[in-house]
Amino acid sequence: RFQLMVYPDPLPNSKERDLPPDKQSRDAIYSLFETIDSMQLGDFMRYGANPVDDYHKRPYYRFTDEAFQVFMNWYDELKLRAGDAEHSIIAEHLIKYAKTVPSLALVFHLVDCIEHGASLGAVNMNALRAALAWCEVLESHMMRIYSTVTDSANIKASYLADKIMKMVKKGADKTDTTDWIGHGFTARQLIRKGWKGLTDADDVLNALEILVENDWLSWQEIPSTGQGGRPTERYSINSRLNELI
Repeated sequence: RFQLMVYPDPLPNSKERDLPPDKQSRDAIYSLFETIDSMQLGDFMRYGANPVDDYHKRPYYRFTDEAFQVFMNWYDELKLRAGDAEHSIIAEHLIKYAKTVPSLALVFHLVDCIEHGASLGAVNMNALRAALAWCEVLESHMMRIYSTVTDSANIKASYLADKIMKMVKKGADKTDTTDWIGHGFTARQLIRKGWKGLTDADDVLNALEILVENDWLSWQEIPSTGQGGRPTERYSINSRLNELI
C-alpha cells in the first residue's frame, strides 16, 4: 500500500553476485504468507477473534486494554503532528498511519498466533510495539520522499503566495504603518513571522525571487539611513492581485 513506500539508500560499492537464495528462510516466509492467505473464518476464531455480532459481519479483533490506551495516546500525538505539518500532502499521509498501525499490529499478532499454534487473545503490546516501530521507519522514508517536492523553491513560493492572498483579501490597514499591502515588507520581517516553510533565509529569498519573477511582488533598494550601512531590499505587493479574488 501507499503508506508502505520506502526510499532505501544505495549500497556503497555494491557488486552484483550470482548466489543462491537462502532456501530455508525463503520457504519459511512463503509458507507463512500462504497460511495467512488461506485462513478461513474458523481459523480466525481459533486464534482469538471475537465472534460475529450485530455490528460485525466477520470475526474481529480488538486491542488489549493496555495496547488500546497506548495506541490512542499515539493517535492523539499523530493528529497534532499532522496539524503542524508544513505541507498538506504530509499531513494527509501522516493521518493514513492511523489505519496502517492497527493493520500491521494485526498481521504481527496473527504471525505470533500461527507460530505458537494457539490463540493469544486480543492484539497485545508486543504486536503494537512492532507496528509502531515499523511506522517510525516508514515515516522517515515518507519524509525523505516528499522532501524532493516539499523542499523545492516553488513550494515555498506557494506558501508565501497563500499568505499574501490572505492579506489582499483582508485589505490594507491605512492606519498601520507596518501594513504590508500599503508599505511593503523586507525579507527579515517575513522570516520573523515564523510561518511554516518560511523560516530559513535561503528559502525565503528563493520564494521572494519567484514571486517577483511572476509579478506578484516588486522590489526596490532603500538606502541605509546610517553611514556605511547596507541598503535594504523592500518588497511591494502587486495591487492587481485584487483581480484574482
